[in-house]
Amino acid sequence: MKKIVLVLVSLVSLFFISCTSVSFAGEGSVERNNLSNEYYNIAKVYEEQKNYTKAIEFYSKAKANKELERTCDYKIGLCYVYSKDWENAKSSFEKLLKLDSENGSLKSSLAYIKAMSGDLDGALEIYKELFEANNTDVTFLKNYISILIAKKDVEAAKTQLDYLKENFKTEDSIESFEKAIKKLEDEAKKESEDKDKKGKKASKKAAKKSSGNSEPSESKEISDPASESSTETAGEN
Repeated sequence: MKKIVLVLVSLVSLFFISCTSVSFAGEGSVERNNLSNEYYNIAKVYEEQKNYTKAIEFYSKAKANKELERTCDYKIGLCYVYSKDWENAKSSFEKLLKLDSENGSLKSSLAYIKAMSGDLDGALEIYKELFEANNTDVTFLKNYISILIAKKDVEAAKTQLDYLKENFKTEDSIESFEKAIKKLEDEAKKESEDKDKKGKKASKKAAKKSSGNSEPSESKEISDPASESSTETAGEN
């Protein structure tokens, strides 16, 4: 019902704007801004309903009001994130960062987008930069450790986890990080053991094959004289 009401309000406003016969200086700008505000409100409803395609459409229309432009660009970027459109989400947040290059929240969002799109190196670079610039922010540190674990960089992850334990002793994520690192170590150990087993199996197979190839040669060398002796004996008889 809220959506229908907002759409109707918008249509009524458009009707009155198109039928106005008297205009005043600056009136057009006010009307455009009012319309942009209505588009923005409609976009918010679509966003709440998780209809991100329509939300992006109306946020884009609302950008006609320059005062809403930056907010709409941010909202559009979020809608791309929610819809898992990582490529457009990345472009949106990179555009926002060009206008506000020191914004840690935007950088963190871009790092998340890079991580989700599979660019772990890009995400790690940003989280590392954020943490080094503010090593009292536990969120940056946790994200940094998470990416290190995702990259299976066990030693680096353990180093940062030690820092987390030392400086944020009550942090709930410590146990889960320990389990994740232990799992990586167990997997690496098993992989190494399996590799050794395969190596030993391959060596035994090669040795057996080599031994098998030499037997016919030895057998032939033994049988030839006997064969010749048999031939000579037969000839003598």
